[in-house]
Amino acid sequence: MEHSFYKENNNGGAKSKYPDGVFVNKVTIVELQNAKSEYHDISINVTATPENYDGKTYFYVNGNHLKDKGISVDWGTPQDKVTSGSWKVKAFLQALGMKLDDCLELDFKGLTEQFRNDCIGKSCYILQYHNQKLTSNGKSKRSTWFYYANEEQGADWLRDKWSKQKSLPNDFKARPTEKLGNLWNNQPTEEDIPN
Repeated sequence: MEHSFYKENNNGGAKSKYPDGVFVNKVTIVELQNAKSEYHDISINVTATPENYDGKTYFYVNGNHLKDKGISVDWGTPQDKVTSGSWKVKAFLQALGMKLDDCLELDFKGLTEQFRNDCIGKSCYILQYHNQKLTSNGKSKRSTWFYYANEEQGADWLRDKWSKQKSLPNDFKARPTEKLGNLWNNQPTEEDIPN
């Protein structure tokens, strides 16, 4: 299903296959830092360099783990009834091409230092979109979507995934009626959760 606001946009005469306010970039990891979060079991602060513009991009990848008697035991998924699951962190790391053996600290709250260092220089594709917040100079801020593509899948895989969502992120700058009508439809499927 393509959304009604999904159309070829015209950027100064150059046609784009992405909707207004949506950007897909190949990024290379510069740094990963464990971050503290009062809302998530694991939170990773990512610093990366985008392939198609100068500068750096910063975003967080986070989520909650599956627990047994209050102790984290595995990556959290919707199938396990985990809200805001850590499957997103797992998917991000797999998109970088990383093997996940021994990647987590013993308390599951972060990535080991060696694993974070091994991620430096690895690449994947991210999709960012204009959200409803503004910067201090009045421009739209960007949020990073929680799906990632490896180098083989490429940018078009992410664009296609975005265009087929029943609803898009709540903070996406879209028409409110379309957002509200589909608020709860955008649940990850079995295919989205990494093995």
